[in-house]
Amino acid sequence: MPKVSPEYMKKKKELIIDATYNVFQHKPLYEISMLDIVREAGLSKGGIYRYYKDVDEVLIGMINRESAKHPYKDNIDDMLRDTDNSDDTIKAILVFLGAYIQEHILVLGKIQFELTVLLANHPEKTEKYMHQLVEQNNGQYLMKTLHDYIKKGIVDGIYTPSYSVQDLYTYISTFINGLIRDMVLSKCYGAYDGKIDAVQMMGIFAQSLLGMLKTTSLRKD
Repeated sequence: MPKVSPEYMKKKKELIIDATYNVFQHKPLYEISMLDIVREAGLSKGGIYRYYKDVDEVLIGMINRESAKHPYKDNIDDMLRDTDNSDDTIKAILVFLGAYIQEHILVLGKIQFELTVLLANHPEKTEKYMHQLVEQNNGQYLMKTLHDYIKKGIVDGIYTPSYSVQDLYTYISTFINGLIRDMVLSKCYGAYDGKIDAVQMMGIFAQSLLGMLKTTSLRKD
């Protein structure tokens, strides 16, 4: 391969990512092939491999570019400085997440949903994707922050849940994943009619979670 400038390489890689995003508009993430990208980008079959090793590397690049447009770690940090207690913080984090989901469901929500399908069918790729995705780091930061405030509330005696902390974390993840799934199925696939307000749902969920954290009357059975 003739020597080319870094600027040229960057432009070519960006062209390939643009092409991948265009394919993603009409084909599920888990069905996109290198041939689809080659055709959309107008490159030769061998040419694309000068810039990316395989389709996974291209998809990771596309996902990271879209995620980088909407970073939210700083938003969370700013929000935490404006809340005075654990209740307000937990509710603020969940409502913020609801607003984020609602605003970005057509791209980032769809990506997350279809990436789950891809990795479920190819579990051997999980580590490769998870270690390289920017959005994964954002999500982990939000969930860690939420979990830390729950643990702190328990340690400080503010919360006295009957359920184990791990069960509560599973409950939180299950609700969030279910909300994203239903919104993607509705907004992106038209699987069923009905408007879902993610902010409202997260507000209701926050009240439910806080109730579970403060009562000892619930039983694990």
